[in-house]
Amino acid sequence: MSNTEAKSKPKSTPTSLQGRTSTDRQVTSKAKEKVGGLEDAPPTNESGTVVGPLGSSYSNHAAPQQISAQVIENWREIIYRIFEYCSENSKVDIVICSPQILSTIAFLMQVGEPEVMHGLIKGFMHGKKELPVTSPEAFRHTKDQITDATYEFLSKWQSEIQNSVRPDTFFYARRCIVHNQFCKSYTYHTYTGFDSFEVELKIAKEDDIVDWVKQVLKVTIPGNPFRLWSGLEPGESEMTAPRKPDDVVDTTNANQKCPILLWASSYNFSLPANIVENDTMYFDPTITAISDVTQKPLPILHMRFKTQPQNPMRFWPGDSSTEGVLDIPLVNKRLNIFIIFGPLSFLKEQIRCEHNERLLAYVPMWKQNEKAINIAKPIMNLFESNSVFSVGGFGDLGPADAEPSYQKGNRKTPNIQHFDGVNLMNPPDTKNTSKIPSSHKESAVVVTTPYILLIWDAQKAMPIYSCSINYPLLDGDVGGQRNEIEKAKRKRCTVM
Repeated sequence: MSNTEAKSKPKSTPTSLQGRTSTDRQVTSKAKEKVGGLEDAPPTNESGTVVGPLGSSYSNHAAPQQISAQVIENWREIIYRIFEYCSENSKVDIVICSPQILSTIAFLMQVGEPEVMHGLIKGFMHGKKELPVTSPEAFRHTKDQITDATYEFLSKWQSEIQNSVRPDTFFYARRCIVHNQFCKSYTYHTYTGFDSFEVELKIAKEDDIVDWVKQVLKVTIPGNPFRLWSGLEPGESEMTAPRKPDDVVDTTNANQKCPILLWASSYNFSLPANIVENDTMYFDPTITAISDVTQKPLPILHMRFKTQPQNPMRFWPGDSSTEGVLDIPLVNKRLNIFIIFGPLSFLKEQIRCEHNERLLAYVPMWKQNEKAINIAKPIMNLFESNSVFSVGGFGDLGPADAEPSYQKGNRKTPNIQHFDGVNLMNPPDTKNTSKIPSSHKESAVVVTTPYILLIWDAQKAMPIYSCSINYPLLDGDVGGQRNEIEKAKRKRCTVM
């Protein structure tokens, strides 16, 4: 199973990646009690209208601004860039949840100082454009407008996902964990941020974190998927631990004083009856990967999807059988699953061409996610956010001398981590395997390279989940990985 390099990327997802017709649903949003409403009145223009950053103006007595189409497009680009950054050089499959990414950035902006969050706010709302503010007071109000509007957008979107995509299930949870030696009190503004973005504030306990993930996400995990602060080495105690240099102790304490943001989510999707074959997994002896357990090549296990002519799969082919975009119908017509594989230089041009209809497809099975990924690093590298990851960068979340980190190592741990998973309800039985019939190789779509899986929301024109599948399930080797030498032959495919 090889990987391939994209030669070009579209600025945004092509409009042809739109779902089947669906009906809009009205969802009542939560109450709009925000601390921003208690502050001084914002600056207005000559007509008395507040000029905001979200692409429109509104009256002082009107409802909060709506997120503009330009901002939505910028958010989509941010999600793709973070997904691409995390996928590059990763030794695990990557799963990104869009509502979790947006809520993380908005929460940081809510609790942080405006001058510290300037680069983050600029990138979040306007990309490379400058923010339309001229004074500290106006900028603080701009920040509050942005977080209020983002909260409204996310609150409605998350409710829609949970209530309108049944029988699929969507679970999410957010925690801000604090080291037991560095607890503190918080301002009302910070507590408002906790409440708005549904963030629990907890003292860190590893067993409690594992139970929390299992209970909220309804998943089984072997251990704590998150990385906690550096400190004592395994087996050390305060009495037996060798004395460490003062600079190491200071670095560790500064990082421990800063809380860790733990965001977790899972999505379980269902397919129409009889589309996926549940009692058998399929393999081709020529499509293998090197096991990290046995160090021997093992066949890659494929799921078989079979549709009826009245509801076929859509397929946009590339120049060869190893590239294309496959659209698998879901039970819920609002959503689509897109399987994107091979070099995607053809995507921008050919995706708008007439698609084919396919009734048979073989797609490698992915494994359950077991480890959280570091979201702090892409935020640091993709935004002008050096000030966020410096002493005091998380504002009131930590003491004035707390130092958040965007990478692990040097007695530090990343202070923003996400654990997300996408699973198929009633997956095929891995105990029963069979060869892919040679007669199917001409008529079926057979995915033989690493691929990207998108759970696409047609109404929002945005992925709910983006998954990079590079380490598939192998026949006889649960947890197998491809050989690093083979992996290095091609770079991962990407939708950017």
